[in-house]
Amino acid sequence: MMQKERYHYTQFKDPSGLLEAGKFCDAQFSPIGFNRMPFVFQNNILDPSSHEFDEDTFRRSLTEGDNTGRIPLDSRVVIDLEYPAWNVYKHLPEDKLWYQVNQPGIDLRFRILEVAKSARPDCEFGYYGQMPHLPYGGTLHASPRVQESRRHLAMACWSLAEQCDFLVAYFYDRKVTPVYDTFADRLRWVRTGLAEAKQFFPPKPVLGMLWMEYYDLWRARPDPDTLEAYRARQLSGYTWQEYHRLILELADGILYWGGVPWNTIPWDPTAEWWWVTQRGLH
Repeated sequence: MMQKERYHYTQFKDPSGLLEAGKFCDAQFSPIGFNRMPFVFQNNILDPSSHEFDEDTFRRSLTEGDNTGRIPLDSRVVIDLEYPAWNVYKHLPEDKLWYQVNQPGIDLRFRILEVAKSARPDCEFGYYGQMPHLPYGGTLHASPRVQESRRHLAMACWSLAEQCDFLVAYFYDRKVTPVYDTFADRLRWVRTGLAEAKQFFPPKPVLGMLWMEYYDLWRARPDPDTLEAYRARQLSGYTWQEYHRLILELADGILYWGGVPWNTIPWDPTAEWWWVTQRGLH
């Protein structure tokens, strides 16, 4: 298999307490060929009161550092803007799977990219979770009407995607889903999502993004979180392996997300996903 790009944004707590979470995780992943992917998060993009674009704060985050330290030269950087008013899509109140284009969100993202490239011409930029937008139920939905709305959204985002340097297709699994609940369907979700990213968007590098926890179980995690609860919501080694295998086959690279909220979940060297990653996927 051709060597693919490998990145991580993980923030697991150092069990010894000696290292900051990001530096600890870098020490785990660097030996097996993973580079840290800088993220610029919403708190460094929008004014917290008005939720309007805060250009000065955004520029500082790019020039002085992101949430885990200074952004290195020539980095790929993910811009993570999730405030609903600035999404590229919106849903009808009566139909949560019908995608309407949200032009103000698209327009703002053009402006953010313009500022990003001005502040850091050495870097490459892509958006998290918007282009392509691959929700589990929507991606596999049998309704031609739903799929037509998704294709229309992709067409509306084409010009914005052209300005991005790479695309991020994220696949956060759920332990329980209302439909399409076989493992074969879940693999079809990943396969279909990556195919759509290539089919409906400009020819840009596509990174498949994985999280080693079930998203629905993570949302119901205890407070404070515990290592036992974290272990109970991890994907099995086989599930991780198969998702990973598909992404390495069909995408241009892979990006891990995990250990959030930052520095709260202890690193678990016995985790199945980590065992598989170390032994079979690098």
